[in-house]
Amino acid sequence: MQRRDFLTQTLLALTAAGLGLSGRSAPKRLRNVVLLIGDDHSARVLGCYGNPLIRTPNLDRLARQGTRFTRAFAQSPICSASRQSFLTGNYPHQTGVNLLFTSFSDANVTIAEHLKAQGYRTAAIGKMHFNNNQPHGFDLRMDGAEYTRWLKEKGGPKPLPEGVPVRDMSTTKGMQPGIWLNPGVRPEPLRDEDSLDTYLARQAGAFIAANRENPFLLFVGFHAPHAPMNFPVEFAGKYRPEHMHLGRSSADDERWIPNIFRNFSPEQKREVVAGYYTCVEYLDKNVGLVLDSLTANGLDDDTLVVYVSDHGYLLDDHRRFEKHTMWEPAVQTPLLVRAPGLGKPGNVSTELVELVDLVPSFTEVTGQPPLTPTQGKSLLPLLLNPKVAHRNAIFSEYLIDRLAMLRTDEFKYVFTTGEHDLGVGYETGRAPFGVTQWLFDLKADPNELRNLAADPRHADRLRTMQAQLIQVFRKTHPDAVKLPAGLNAEQTLAWFCEPRDDVADLEKRLFPDPKRYEKKTF
Repeated sequence: MQRRDFLTQTLLALTAAGLGLSGRSAPKRLRNVVLLIGDDHSARVLGCYGNPLIRTPNLDRLARQGTRFTRAFAQSPICSASRQSFLTGNYPHQTGVNLLFTSFSDANVTIAEHLKAQGYRTAAIGKMHFNNNQPHGFDLRMDGAEYTRWLKEKGGPKPLPEGVPVRDMSTTKGMQPGIWLNPGVRPEPLRDEDSLDTYLARQAGAFIAANRENPFLLFVGFHAPHAPMNFPVEFAGKYRPEHMHLGRSSADDERWIPNIFRNFSPEQKREVVAGYYTCVEYLDKNVGLVLDSLTANGLDDDTLVVYVSDHGYLLDDHRRFEKHTMWEPAVQTPLLVRAPGLGKPGNVSTELVELVDLVPSFTEVTGQPPLTPTQGKSLLPLLLNPKVAHRNAIFSEYLIDRLAMLRTDEFKYVFTTGEHDLGVGYETGRAPFGVTQWLFDLKADPNELRNLAADPRHADRLRTMQAQLIQVFRKTHPDAVKLPAGLNAEQTLAWFCEPRDDVADLEKRLFPDPKRYEKKTF
């Protein structure tokens, strides 16, 4: 960005915020950036988003001190694709990470590499899902391997209180939902002080203390509340299954329900939801440890703090417990931004936001040169005035199932080729269903229970949104110049929705479907 463009944007932001220029200086710049990342955290399971049952005092505090975004969306409802997207500010089809175990290429330039070149200390503590051991701009990387070594070096975990029923951890490695999703709501056999996410939060605190005199970028990737939904023994019994609410579904959902969920009883479902809520409370406690570290080191006023999840999660919505879809609870994410001195504490923005917007926000709020190219738009104007216009539409893709979405203020359009049964262990057991489209009126039908794609009254809208989705691909896809001539809209979308990833051997072993990985000739 040229200096003139930067000054122009700042002027517009000030004007939008009603600050004017009469004796007022430009917005302050913050020195440090902390990104706290939940895993599979639904925005619906947060007190500050209106959930009366969940206890999330630390995240609620972050919302009170900053800006809460009510319509933020991930670029993909799968871990690796989403995370590498908001690390670079580009869409998954641009980063080359679309499948679950695709290795993140060094050809991508990350925000960590960019800020490190500006003199920042950088750390990635916890889950990042790079699928390789490259640093990607982070001076420090640590996760489960370092935790396991630490636990061993300290002589193992402390003994548990007598009589506490715990999980048999040897049974949690598969994807059987009757085990993987923790019905029974039992804790792992660990005290809080010996648990993984608590270890990660403390390591984040140590990094903050060691770098209090330096500008730093810190990513903290918590594992909760992702399955197998582990939590320490101190959190047992926090939520009663009979108090938990189940999701809504329609007859149209039946065709796409994965086999693994079909035999879940209502009692099991409520137990899974109770375990999920417990994990969220455990996550919130660890968020509090990191926030307290900033306070203890006198860095609150100098640090941009962002909480986000890599995507959302279905809690019996459409009779499923997963993400991997374009329904709102799966693709929407919580987004809380605390930027001291930039905007009014407690602000709420209802503007459409994408997670690629994080990268340009980090550089603009810290006053660093922009990272280009990026599909993101800085959130600074929204921090100053949460009502300024931001985006007209949201884009997301899940190319494992050749699935793409365009969401506007009122409507959502979803396309899939339907050439394979559902991926990554969530197969329906039925034959591929072919090209399928969904169109939802989100104002009249917020739970997305009525598909209007075949309704002739909405034919024009469907064609318009088809064209808008194609235009996103045309503008951003690295192979767009190779698009064959003469394709109709559905054929064009099918061409763009084909993943070009180099398929990892682990992907093939865990999800053996040779046809899914056949390389197409373009």
